[in-house]
Amino acid sequence: MTDIVVPGNALVVLLGPAGSGKSTFARRWFSETEVVSSDRCRAMIADSEMDISVSARAFALFNDILRHRLEIGRLAVADSTALTTLARRDLRTTARRAGAPVVVVALDVSLRTCTARDAARERIVGEQVVARHVALLRDALRALPREGYQAWHRLREEEIDDAVVRVEGRRPPVPVTPEMQEAYVREPWRRVSR
Repeated sequence: MTDIVVPGNALVVLLGPAGSGKSTFARRWFSETEVVSSDRCRAMIADSEMDISVSARAFALFNDILRHRLEIGRLAVADSTALTTLARRDLRTTARRAGAPVVVVALDVSLRTCTARDAARERIVGEQVVARHVALLRDALRALPREGYQAWHRLREEEIDDAVVRVEGRRPPVPVTPEMQEAYVREPWRRVSR
């Protein structure tokens, strides 16, 4: 069993090919509000996770949401492939500027499994893309030890279900006070300070 300890103010980077189970892993261990999905950002902009014409805008939104969460000390989980050096560098930079540690969870899943999972989903990326992702994963696994993370974990296919994630120091939601409720009803556009 792999025990993954995550600080409550960290950026968690889920790394892996399409079909490796990143979103499933995120749903299992993190709250919906903690997970920022690049696919979901694409859908929020263009009503479709498959509309790659808006990818630049989707990743701008993705990075903005991560940045905002980290700046207020909230856990943020980056659900994207994160397979390129540039993508990981951008995520590290976002975290560093917010003073947040970075923990990487790399899902090392076989091409065969990823391809089968990809073929069974609604949003299919295709075998060629999955094969390219698996090759990029091999490069990423070699690079991770030198990239400067607080921690990084490689979960092989057979280890994923047995892994346990523990978030230490997770901040609870801010309780809504009567003053906050009143201000929201009276002037919903005004920012309420805490």
